[in-house]
Amino acid sequence: MMAAATVVEKLYGTERALSGFYHSPVFIALWAVAAVAGLWLMIRRGTIRKPATFLLHISFMLILAGALITMLTGSMGMIHLRQGFVNAKWSTDEGMRRELPFTLKLEEFSIDYYPGSEDPSDYRSRVVVIDSRTDKETEYVISMNHILKYDGYRFYQSDYDEDLHGSILSVSHDPWGVGVTYTGYLILLISLAGFFFQKNSGFRNALKRLKNHGNTL
Repeated sequence: MMAAATVVEKLYGTERALSGFYHSPVFIALWAVAAVAGLWLMIRRGTIRKPATFLLHISFMLILAGALITMLTGSMGMIHLRQGFVNAKWSTDEGMRRELPFTLKLEEFSIDYYPGSEDPSDYRSRVVVIDSRTDKETEYVISMNHILKYDGYRFYQSDYDEDLHGSILSVSHDPWGVGVTYTGYLILLISLAGFFFQKNSGFRNALKRLKNHGNTL
């Protein structure tokens, strides 16, 4: 099913893959069954007595939980900014209008081109975040390779107006899922490092076999 989802995403785009596979009840149910089965195997095999292996399984479960939380509570959409004007309203992918807890103002939009050509190498929006809660105005630069993170929101450079006086930003609001997912990845790194020290781990056994093989040469 993962392979089919990848093919659909490549041919028809991410939205088609999300609606047809990643966000479908069947796909979610399969991941839930995999998570429960993994937890059952951990308990049955006494994996808790092997810290690195136990943390590895926990990390996968947290990553899956983070993805589920993102799907249930996160939202994505777009915001259109015009140079010199403020805006706090954005539209979700579901067509809902929402308001940011702060205001964005586009100061300048610019395009960088590859030397000797008219092909854009980067789009750049210089914006000011106006936060009435703290009475602060802070300037940021958003580009294709640099996102803006502010108060649980992420802004990505997506498109621009033909007259170069307007910028279109993708908006992602996922206050809980990202934290859970990143925690899962952190535990994953810790568990992988733990295999260097865990007795009788597959990694250490492989090192022993290599060492024994080297001694016999």
